[in-house]
Amino acid sequence: EKLEFLEDYDLNVARADILLEARRYEEAAELYLEEGRTFNAIRTFIKDEELWRRAKDCAMNELRRCLSFGIRPAEESDEMREMMSDLFKLVGQVNNVVAEHERSEVCRSL
Repeated sequence: EKLEFLEDYDLNVARADILLEARRYEEAAELYLEEGRTFNAIRTFIKDEELWRRAKDCAMNELRRCLSFGIRPAEESDEMREMMSDLFKLVGQVNNVVAEHERSEVCRSL
């Protein structure tokens, strides 16, 4: 009922928050992406091992977007530096989660 109300009034972020509480991670993350909240989406994708690849793809796409060849370091704002710092931390989290998963897969196959 809450979700229907939020959908009717185009309150996607609030809807994503409720989906997140209900552990419907993929739906929540996709809504975050639609609303331009890529970091929230990546953090949400990480919560489900079936979605780790999607988390990794989103993180890499965001890195490509932020590190385009047209941006010179002197042009970066404090906000951009902070965002890049947060993004690198997220990429590290994604990498750690995926690497741990891949290690355990290799160990199970031995």
